[in-house]
Amino acid sequence: MDLVVSQAALAQTADDLGATVTAMAARLAQLDQELSPLRTEWIGSAQEAYVVARARWNAEIERLSGVLASARLSVMQSAAAYAEADRRGAAMFGR
Repeated sequence: MDLVVSQAALAQTADDLGATVTAMAARLAQLDQELSPLRTEWIGSAQEAYVVARARWNAEIERLSGVLASARLSVMQSAAAYAEADRRGAAMFGR
């Protein structure tokens, strides 16, 4: 069984994970901005429900961002480890 690792694919995966985190944060910021004019009209339980929902969204995006950032770091570390193993293997053959 052969194990083939593409450094380019690992780098692209790390970039994609980073871009996903950025895009999610941007979309939530946009949503918050779009809802801003409506928030001034909400009173009582409607306003309270929004505040609770917004806090939940923000907490979840932070949690998910952390998960994706951790996955990105793991991919980058894996890429570095595979590259180093490849260099050591090549050195064994005098390249």
